[in-house]
Amino acid sequence: MIKNQCFKIMGLLVVISIITSCDDNKSNKKINNNKTVKKEIVETNKICNITDLVLNDLEHVQAVGNKINAEVKIIDNAKPIDSIQFFIDDNKKITLMHKPYSYNFDTKLLSVGEHNIKTISFVSDKSKDIKEHKFFLVSDIKPQNINYKILNTLTHDKRAYTQGFVYDNGYFYEGTGQYGESTLRKVNAKTGDLIESLNLPSNVFGEGVVLYKNKIFQLTWQSLVGYVYDKESFKLLNKFNYQTEGWGITTDGKDLIMSDGTSKIYYVEPEFFTKLHQFEVCDNNGAVNNLNELEYVNGFIYANVWQTDKIIKIDPSNGKVVAVINCKKLVPKEYVRSQDNVLNGIAYNSEKNTFYVTGKRWAVIYEIELEQIK
Repeated sequence: MIKNQCFKIMGLLVVISIITSCDDNKSNKKINNNKTVKKEIVETNKICNITDLVLNDLEHVQAVGNKINAEVKIIDNAKPIDSIQFFIDDNKKITLMHKPYSYNFDTKLLSVGEHNIKTISFVSDKSKDIKEHKFFLVSDIKPQNINYKILNTLTHDKRAYTQGFVYDNGYFYEGTGQYGESTLRKVNAKTGDLIESLNLPSNVFGEGVVLYKNKIFQLTWQSLVGYVYDKESFKLLNKFNYQTEGWGITTDGKDLIMSDGTSKIYYVEPEFFTKLHQFEVCDNNGAVNNLNELEYVNGFIYANVWQTDKIIKIDPSNGKVVAVINCKKLVPKEYVRSQDNVLNGIAYNSEKNTFYVTGKRWAVIYEIELEQIK
């Protein structure tokens, strides 16, 4: 009896041992499989250098709407290529499985400015080759010239180094610059009388201003800080920060629109001044730099171009300069050759559909009416 029980116990132990051994084998197989998968992933992420990416049509300036040929040339035939993917601005456009690895792409749906084309070549040994190339598109239209009629001249404080300029309900709201002289002002448009004024800290250089929902936003040049005031009392409500220089600012009623002295325009949301998106401004010759004071009117952005006598009209949907206003005849005689006291200041009267134009330390503000573009 005891012997039979011993045999049964020994048999049970043998069965348990076999089952445990099988589980260990399964576990080992899982570990080995995981090692194999991990090894394949590492191999797939290997980078090689067996191709060149060539843009064949960039010997001259490219405009929006032109077609450009991108070609991947094989420089090492030792490793066969399985496929090549082409990306424009990180959007995949096409996958080519066989030679020729050539892609003709149309730029008509792209904006002006800088773009990027990227190729990923997948190689038979599970490695890949990544190449990138920048290209720049100018506008495909020549800006029209807008003529204007001078309707009125108004008084402007000759001490005001105008950096920002807005009209609202009979008053100008003006931001002025220079260290130790920067101000925020409210001025009676008809008489030129100063209604309200606030001095900025002496260590900041005041820049553009905009009205937004009973508030005034004011930029500074290189201090990376802006101010929010109550429109009526000029009480400081808040400060905000940004990562570029501050030049001009306007609004489309929803977002704030800002320039930084380059060819770029930035859209930011008003509550936290978070950048939403940006675009480059170009005419048919290239990027337009030194964008300064801004005014948004009926779907277009009007911008002073620093140290020029021009106001340009920009289509924000594509960055193209659609028109130019030559203000040379408005520049005071004493400032014709000045590189400092230049044209700067655009304000719009929506009730009369007229513009107010002035400059840094000019004694006059011009009210002008633009001719309609045919």
